[in-house]
Amino acid sequence: MELFNLKNDKIEEVELKPFKQEREIQSLIEKNTEILFNLEFIASVYVVK
Repeated sequence: MELFNLKNDKIEEVELKPFKQEREIQSLIEKNTEILFNLEFIASVYVVK
């Protein structure tokens, strides 16, 4: 699927940049979770009884 960037009323195709390792994808997703999925990681786990 092609992706495009709209800038100043011009559409440009986004350059494909393949990942070498799955770890790269995981790191990118973890660093951008809030933007991509509107989610935040919590700092610690709280036990509810």
